[in-house]
Amino acid sequence: MTYSAPALAQSTSASATVTLQLMESARQLDSTGEIDAAEMAYRAATLCDSGPESRLALADFLLRVERTDHAVTEYELLLEMGRRVSDSKLIEVASHNLAAALRETGRPERAAALQHQSMQEGLEGTGEVDPADLTARATDAIAQEDYALAGDLLQRSLQVEESRQNQSGIAADCANLGVLASLQGDRSRAIRYLGRAWHAHRQTGDDRGAGTDMMNLVEVFSSANRWSLAARCCRRAIVCFERARASRSLAAARSRLAEVEKIVELFDSDPLMN
Repeated sequence: MTYSAPALAQSTSASATVTLQLMESARQLDSTGEIDAAEMAYRAATLCDSGPESRLALADFLLRVERTDHAVTEYELLLEMGRRVSDSKLIEVASHNLAAALRETGRPERAAALQHQSMQEGLEGTGEVDPADLTARATDAIAQEDYALAGDLLQRSLQVEESRQNQSGIAADCANLGVLASLQGDRSRAIRYLGRAWHAHRQTGDDRGAGTDMMNLVEVFSSANRWSLAARCCRRAIVCFERARASRSLAAARSRLAEVEKIVELFDSDPLMN
């Protein structure tokens, strides 16, 4: 979910020009893997920008590179800003993204409350619920083990995203449908949805999302004792997380690969295991 404010791009003020230059520098540094320098450039841009755009870019960057606690701080500031100026769209976006960050830091109850707020703001503003909110609400339902509700929400969102040909939305919905199918014990359906999510994430350049799809497939194949396939998915995930500079996920994937490779070695060395 994004927030757009064309006034910044149209402004000819000196501060807006400097902000745009810093934002472009941050994006270039990010693309070459200079994460610390990119963060500094994004933070410098927030000092020049009286609006929320550069802070949103900073928060999104921090969440993507898994500096999640710092992302939470920035989204909190954005939510406060939205409430202060009564900007319903900013409140909606900040609530939605803050909820996503809180899920990653293990705070599902507050995440669910903020997600509800995001949906309410969207309804009051446009009379419709954004499909991204349906997807996020579904992830909360999965955490609460309300699988029927989660499946309904994800299918509704996927239908909208397919009609819009929004690959990012399709990737998110298929990834969650894959996880849901795995939890329900339907491996073939889980593999089908996670495979589709992987291709969609790759198409949109979302390496962290693609890596997460592979790690979810690792668990699906592990549950079926298909350890060689699990190891292959782990290796693909590691490549994705390296590209995404997602250090926490990268460490977890390397640790999981070591575990899976030990099992593969055991099966290869002991014929009684086959």
